[in-house]
Amino acid sequence: MQKRLRNVLVCTFLTLMLLFVPGCVQETLSRPEEVEEGRQEQQADLEAEKRRREEEEQRRREEEERLARERELEARRQREAALREELGPFFVSLPPLDAADNPRVKAKAIYLTGYTAANEKRFAELLELVEQTELNAMVIDVKNDSGLVTYHSDLEIVREVNSGKNAVIDDLEALLAELKRRDIYPIARIVVFRDPHLPEVKPEWAIQKQNSGGLWRDYGGFAWVNPYEKNVWDYNIAIAKEAALKGFREIQFDYVRFPENAKRVDREAVFPGSDGRTKADAIAQFLAYAGKQLAEYNVHLAADVFGVIATSDADADSIGQRWEKISPLWIISAPWFIQAITVPVISVFPCLMPIPGGL
Repeated sequence: MQKRLRNVLVCTFLTLMLLFVPGCVQETLSRPEEVEEGRQEQQADLEAEKRRREEEEQRRREEEERLARERELEARRQREAALREELGPFFVSLPPLDAADNPRVKAKAIYLTGYTAANEKRFAELLELVEQTELNAMVIDVKNDSGLVTYHSDLEIVREVNSGKNAVIDDLEALLAELKRRDIYPIARIVVFRDPHLPEVKPEWAIQKQNSGGLWRDYGGFAWVNPYEKNVWDYNIAIAKEAALKGFREIQFDYVRFPENAKRVDREAVFPGSDGRTKADAIAQFLAYAGKQLAEYNVHLAADVFGVIATSDADADSIGQRWEKISPLWIISAPWFIQAITVPVISVFPCLMPIPGGL
């Protein structure tokens, strides 16, 4: 009896399997589009998950960059506050964090005084001259042979000594923008130690008479600032920094020397603060200090020197320009081989193309 019942159950199960399983298999095989849809849904889910992870990673990176930028800005604010305290009236804002590239250029330049640069008609003519010739740069006075700043400066020290009293260039930024538009390389000329204006305001920063005291003056009646005086260094470097922030791509320091006619100078003058240093020491130390101070301002540096110093130690010592002290400090130096030739409006200098590495 039990055996019969088991057989009946087995037969019933097999009958049911024969009835339903083929139908299921047939239904599955007869709907391949559902299988494809399922596969596509699975693929879409995987891609969505991948995008989600990528978006999360992008947000994480952006947040890290934002926080790093905030830390950098805060460090910059703190550093500027410290510099303002340290430098006082010589303080200049730090350059932008994201400065544009400033590739070096083999400059072939024409020199413009502040008055020439401010003369719209003459300036336009010189722009055309540069574009029509092999010239590719302009050297523009920002602090001239009279010790005066030629543009409207925001520096506290310039206001204090009133060296911007005759600023002739009304809109330096617009001038530099025009040079940039025409791909003309701008060079700021800064006359350093031949500064007839500053000694009249800050006589303690100037070369002094040995015996009678007071300002020592050259044969032209002009006083010179003292190349050993660090305040003089900071003053000129502040102007250089501001020129770089305005858009000049190179700073050309001129009159980076002691007065010529050394026999008379050494007989009549005294240099406070020399502390046993030679003239060549003072010039080299100024250039090294300037290079360090301007390193982050994304500007190339040049110094005008007398060509004769390459062959005459006596001349080199008399004005403080010695190749072996200067050349390791500067990538660009501009030797003068003959005197400047002056014509109306423009002064044309024979060696305006700096020589890399010196002679």
